[in-house]
Amino acid sequence: MKFSGFMHWSLFIKEREIFAYYHGDYTFNSSKEKYAYLNDINELEGFDQEKREMVEKLVRILCKQKHGAVAIVFDEKTNAQDEAKRLCQVKRGTRICESVCYSEEEGWNEEEILAISGIDGALFIDYSGKCLAIGVIVDGEAIEKGNVGRGARYNSIKNYMELKQGCVGIVVSEDGMVDVIQHK
Repeated sequence: MKFSGFMHWSLFIKEREIFAYYHGDYTFNSSKEKYAYLNDINELEGFDQEKREMVEKLVRILCKQKHGAVAIVFDEKTNAQDEAKRLCQVKRGTRICESVCYSEEEGWNEEEILAISGIDGALFIDYSGKCLAIGVIVDGEAIEKGNVGRGARYNSIKNYMELKQGCVGIVVSEDGMVDVIQHK
């Protein structure tokens, strides 16, 4: 923590400011690092430019969740239906009737995304923007070394991405950090 004066302080992780407090107001870091996920989106494999823009707009909506959010977007070649069914059959999520959260004409249904992403667990979204499952707890053997400073949400999705090719994990942490993760 760095104290800058009366009722003015900032919280840092290493040398990066996470948020600041100034006379009753909190502000999250808006430095270039906060938007580093944009580079990750531009490098997504299996997603054309239109789908990359779709992912970017989804991230911007998920950033509005006060307590963070998680979504997994599957590429065109991956059978998202089967993965959603597999996890929901063992009570690790709730399948929904393919809610159309995205349309090419209107984009994301922000109100719906914010409502369903407030549920603990991940959203499973197929390549066309249909939400297949909510509240999904991802599984898998722990093969990726964790980072205790980043929390369960990030570590679970990071590990799941190492096991699953053909999908993208979006992690919006409560502290405002955003990660777009894909196994390459």
